[in-house]
This record gives sequence, structure tokens and C-alpha cells, in this order.
Amino acid sequence: MAGRMSTYRLRRHFKLFEGSVIEIDIWHETLRFSLPSIIGRDGVVEVLEPDLSDQERQKLDESANHLRQALARLQRT
Repeated sequence: MAGRMSTYRLRRHFKLFEGSVIEIDIWHETLRFSLPSIIGRDGVVEVLEPDLSDQERQKLDESANHLRQALARLQRT
């Protein structure tokens, strides 16, 4: 029931805001990022990924690795 209600709400949201840009959670490997995305009648039309320099991409990857390591430590306890 909860899954169907969520689907209903998402479809209603997409219909109301068709063509809008909203933050959508995107899974990348084991982590989730919120990225601006264009939505349409059937859901996400395009994810707007930021242009990152090589150094920015490296720092993002390092941050993601730190988060994965912290999560792994939490799961062991």
C-alpha cells in the first residue's frame, strides 16, 4: 500500500511540475546524491550533472570513499 501511495504521489508531482527542475536522489554505487533533474510526464527526463574539474571530481571521489568507510565501520558495530 505504501509503495502504491508513493508512486501515486510521484506521478501527481511529475504531472504538476512537468518541465520543472527539482532535486532528485541518484544512486551512485553505494551512495546517494541529490542532483537537479528535469522531470516530465513519465518521470525524470534528464539528470543535470554539474561540470566538475578533474580536481573537483577527485575530491568528490575522496569524499565518497570516506563516507563508504564510515558506513562500513558503522555496519560492523
